[in-house]
Amino acid sequence: MKIGFIGAGRVGFTLGKYFCEHGVEVAGYYSRNIQSAKEAAEFTHSRVYDVPAKLLERSEEHTSEL
Repeated sequence: MKIGFIGAGRVGFTLGKYFCEHGVEVAGYYSRNIQSAKEAAEFTHSRVYDVPAKLLERSEEHTSEL
């Protein structure tokens, strides 16, 4: 699974950190605050995206059938 975050505030940063530490690949971050996106991406060894659609393209979508 590859996950992306829209928003790099406390919640997005913390979730990204948690996922990285537990083997989930983080695609990157998009945020209105570019500095927080850069810090979160650097910590998780991922990328910063300037357009949310690009981040969504790099993230994997998983669905399950009921």
